[in-house]
Amino acid sequence: MAHLPVLSSPTGNGFALKNFDTYVTANEAVALGDCVQLSMSSDGIFTSCYLAGQDNAASTGASFANTLKRITKVGAFASVPGNTNTITALSGAQWTESSKTITKSAAFTNYTFTSASNDKVVITGGTNATVGIYTVAGKTSADAITLTASIGALADTQVDIAGNLGNGSASGLARIKVTGGTGATTGFYQVYIKISDDAISLDRTIGAGADGQSNIAFTLLDPKLEHGVFGIALEDASSGGQVKVRLHGVCKAFTRNTADAAIASMNLYAPVADGTLDSDAATYGINAKFVARAVGTALVSTTATRALRLVQFNGISGYGNYAGAN
Repeated sequence: MAHLPVLSSPTGNGFALKNFDTYVTANEAVALGDCVQLSMSSDGIFTSCYLAGQDNAASTGASFANTLKRITKVGAFASVPGNTNTITALSGAQWTESSKTITKSAAFTNYTFTSASNDKVVITGGTNATVGIYTVAGKTSADAITLTASIGALADTQVDIAGNLGNGSASGLARIKVTGGTGATTGFYQVYIKISDDAISLDRTIGAGADGQSNIAFTLLDPKLEHGVFGIALEDASSGGQVKVRLHGVCKAFTRNTADAAIASMNLYAPVADGTLDSDAATYGINAKFVARAVGTALVSTTATRALRLVQFNGISGYGNYAGAN
């Protein structure tokens, strides 16, 4: 009988049992980046493991600034997706204290406000402006947004405000694992905004004692579901709950073939971003991990339809990689 580990889904920051901001549901693929704690009964093979994405790139000698929750190292963040919460970079914007408004012509044309819990601005400079992360209250027009708090009363009417506007609903959010450094609390952190290839702002501080230090060590983590899937959820996840996950064996999973081609017995599946297993090679990239084989032929005539089908799942070892090395 296959082992069924129980994954904890803690509340608060992080992406515990989430596929790109959405908690996984029964029969969806679960990736390494989706859970942060793994426990199992005494006769199992997993005990107190922490999983938060695949190791991607390790760095040392980075600097940390507590005011922006910013880690800086030249070129270290080039691989972080450009859409990681970054919608637009601001420079030469004006601050109006009375309405808590940032104004710049056409700067917000392509920005869609989602919610105060998601949308933030990292103020990085400007005359009399207090640098930091601020919450967006709303979008007034293509030229203006309002904040929930002041960036500084003395910054009123100044026209050199600089920063980065971000939106927390963007997919593909990157994570890092802080592994050392003076005053740093080691652990997993979300990249809130990519400021540049040289700097990122995190969702929270790595420690007040790390402020101004230049020996921070960290590892970037690969957030891609298709590269890190290891299980199939057997029940719906919720904040603070626990979920059983199958690592190996025959089970039902959400599958499809996006091209609507036939799904035959033993066809290989790789996971895609919504937690579905897809047998259409056009939907996943080079070296995507094959994690399942079809059991029997598809019982749903339209294979492009996402539907529950039996699969032989092998989440830990997989069945090789698409067009790449095993």
